[in-house]
Formats: sequence, structure tokens, C-alpha cells
Amino acid sequence: WCYWVNGQFSESLAAFQQAADKLPVSADQALARYKWADCLMRLGDFSGALSNYYFVVSNYNALPSVKEELVEPALYQVVRAGLARGYLDVATNALSMILLRYPDGFYCDRALLLTGEKVARRGNPVQAREILSSALRLPGASPLASEIRLAIARCFEQEKSWPSAVAEYNRWLADYPKNPRRPEVEYALAWAVWHTGQGEEALLAFNKIATRYPSNEFAPLAQNWVADYYLQQGNYTNAEANYQLLFQKWPPSMITFSAKLMAGRAAMARQGYDEAIGYFTRLINEGCPTEFMVQAFYEYGDATMRVDPAPGEPPLTNYWRAISIFSKITQLYPTNELVPTAWGRIGDCYLQ
Repeated sequence: WCYWVNGQFSESLAAFQQAADKLPVSADQALARYKWADCLMRLGDFSGALSNYYFVVSNYNALPSVKEELVEPALYQVVRAGLARGYLDVATNALSMILLRYPDGFYCDRALLLTGEKVARRGNPVQAREILSSALRLPGASPLASEIRLAIARCFEQEKSWPSAVAEYNRWLADYPKNPRRPEVEYALAWAVWHTGQGEEALLAFNKIATRYPSNEFAPLAQNWVADYYLQQGNYTNAEANYQLLFQKWPPSMITFSAKLMAGRAAMARQGYDEAIGYFTRLINEGCPTEFMVQAFYEYGDATMRVDPAPGEPPLTNYWRAISIFSKITQLYPTNELVPTAWGRIGDCYLQ
């Protein structure tokens, strides 16, 4: 047990295995066998863990304390190990045993939730929804009811049954007004509303998330959706303004780098080439990740080709500047996928 608490699972495994081998048939031996299996789980040996959990389930029927205290958690661990190993039939068989023996037990709804989520991830949302719904029919109120209902809503989403997903998310929000996962659920609801064809309603919902939960991880995602929506609608001024909000309100990250790039593209689309150049050069000067740096150089070169020369400059001055910018891509990032396109744009400049 000391090894276990200290996180030394290999040493704990050896000690529990010796204890199980030396102890007589007893509750202590069953517990040692159970912890032997737990150690194997921590070490990633799911097949070995399954064998030992099943041993606990099958070999101590004459000991009431083991039947009452260890068999249900052992079956739950079989569900977990079976799902982790990809043995869905093993997991569902153990789940059936839990439902039969311990319908009002501590682990029943947890096993149903785990199995339902795994079945959904394996591409069978209808079966997953049936498993999850059965958890809500168990005796007594489940402490995991909010998680189970959220998983059911996601099954509807996975089925692309968008009206049902919208209804389920709305019911969830009505029933759990103080749940800390509300921003996440409101975000999922907004996406489902969008998929029902209600663009303006989705826009309002995403705007509300970005405004109401500014410190939540889903707020910048919602702000990005709003900007993308305006861009898709051809409303480049509003798109640019919302991309600006994103990188001004939230700290630097992949999404804010992307927003700065997209703000430049929105400015390009409305022919605001000087403003676009400002976005692209700021990205370059910030030392953003390579994937954005290369695109920023490319867009910077493209915008430079389009601006008029300053008063008194030769008429093709900006093409020479663009050649220098595009050449940065070919020199600094020679294996990047944009290099052939950059060479083509250099050719365009020389052609002028």
C-alpha cells in the first residue's frame, strides 16, 4: 500500500502479487488480488488486469464481505479495462452483470456513462443513446445525471439530428442553471442551432457566449465563429472588427494568431490593403508560429503588389518590394508547401 500511495506501481504490483500468493483464501487475499489488478491497469496491462478482476468476481462467493465490497467495483474496473483495451463485448458483459446485481449501486451509472461514451466514439450514437438513457431509468436520482444527459445530447449531434440536439441542450440548460459546464453547453447549442439553418439565432447565441463568459475557454471560440460568420456573409468590415476583438481581448494563442491573419484577409477583401499590411507585418514581428509566419509573408507580399506606390516612386516599386517579401518564404522556409506558389508570385512580379 505504501508503494501504491507513493506512485511506485511496479513495486506495488510485486508486493500485492506476493501477498495474494501467500495469504489464505480471505477478504485480505481478495483485496490483494484486486490491487494487483489495479497496478496492472496503471501500468497499461489491461489484459492482465481483466484476468485478475475476473478472478475476484468469480472466486470469493463464499465471503459475504468480498461480495458486498469488492465485486461491484471489480466489475466496474472490468468495464474500464475492457473499454481501454478495445474489448467492447467484455465491457458490455460486465456492464450487464452490474445492472443485474447492483442496479442501485454506486458504480452502475458510471459504468453506463463510460460505455455509452465509448460506443458513441466508435460511431454508433443510436446504441450509445440507448445505453445512456438506461442510466437515467435506474432507481434513485443519479449524481451523474447532468453528464449523462449531456452525452445523450451529443449522441443526437453525432446522428446529425439537429432539432433533437437543440431540444436536449435547451432542456439541460433549463434544468442545470448553475452547472459550471453551462458555457460549453451553450456553445454546443449554438452550433446545433446553426445546423438547423437559423443563422441569425446562432449569431446571437455565439455573441452572448463571447460577452457573458469572457474568461471561459469557449469565449474566444465563439468570438471566432462570429467573425467567420460575417466573413462568409461577405460583410468584411464586421468580420475584420470581430477578428480584431478576438486578438485584442484574449492573450496570444493559436486562435489569436489565426484571427490576426484572418483580419488581414478581411481587410484585403474590402481592398483595405494598407490595413491588411499592418496585420500581416504585426504577425511577422511578433514571431508567431511557422504555419502563420509563412502565410503572413505570403499575404504581405500579395497586399504589397496591390497598393499604389508612394508619391514620387517609380510605378513598379511595390512589385520589387513584393519580390523581396515572397523571397523570404523561399529562403527561410524552403520545404514549406507555399514555396511553389511564392515562386509563382515572384514570376508574376517580374512579368509586370
